[in-house]
Amino acid sequence: MHIFQPLFSSIVVIAIIALVGLAARQAGVLKKEWSGSLSRLIFDVGIPAMIFVNLARVIVDVSSLEGPAILVAVELTMIAAAWIIGARARLSGTALGAVVLCSAFGTSATLGYSIVSIVFPDNPEAMLEAVLISELGVALLIFTLGPVLAMHFGSGGTAHNIGQSVLAFFKTPIFIALAAGLLWSVLGLPAEENSVLRPFFKAGEVLAGLVVPLSILVISLNLKLPNLKRYLRPLAIVAALKLLAGPILAGVLATVFGLPEIWREELVIMAGLPPAVLNVVYLQRHGGDAELASVITAGASVLS
Repeated sequence: MHIFQPLFSSIVVIAIIALVGLAARQAGVLKKEWSGSLSRLIFDVGIPAMIFVNLARVIVDVSSLEGPAILVAVELTMIAAAWIIGARARLSGTALGAVVLCSAFGTSATLGYSIVSIVFPDNPEAMLEAVLISELGVALLIFTLGPVLAMHFGSGGTAHNIGQSVLAFFKTPIFIALAAGLLWSVLGLPAEENSVLRPFFKAGEVLAGLVVPLSILVISLNLKLPNLKRYLRPLAIVAALKLLAGPILAGVLATVFGLPEIWREELVIMAGLPPAVLNVVYLQRHGGDAELASVITAGASVLS
């Protein structure tokens, strides 16, 4: 029970923001068509700031990369499985995109950190590994492959345009921030400990802090009473893969490769988190089925 209460509180916070968004939409304060502008603000400003600030501070130890590597393998497996299952279920291109993204990428940087801090209280080693798993195992992939998949499925999901999606990604603020953050970390350049740079990193933190609440508002603007006939099958696929198969595979691989027990447990936690709200933002930004992704994210969060 000591785990349930804080987790429930964390989910209630997200639910409150979502309800505020729904109420604001109902009152006319927020309009559904604004979700595109909010998504662009998140995609072009908030996420790049989050990437750069986090990566610029990370000191990567090669011996700690096994956990992130396993989670990357799990995510790639879930992408392939969701793509195959969704195609066999005859989902449309945009619906298939929502299923693929939601099956792969979880909310590691928000709910994931909270769960780890609760399960492993006052354990710096556990939090360090959780950060590496989140930033290298989830963030790097969701910030690189996520937009590419969203562009691909948003344009109809045809095989010939995925190369164009990859090339387009290299021009985005996300890729620029990713390259700059990694270079900053590798060169060992100073961060907020430098008095001149401190205001820039603080501004980056403020902008990064907009990502989660604005992303939840985007979901609120896209939510509506679900048509079970349309949403039940995609939700079932995501729940089976993201909430069951993913964490099982992560636990098996961690055991096979002989990872320490604490890393195995963290991998299972991180692999079994509900879909990330960024999936909705990406699809909204690139013309995918953000409405379906919103319903899947809400439903899978409740099921998780």
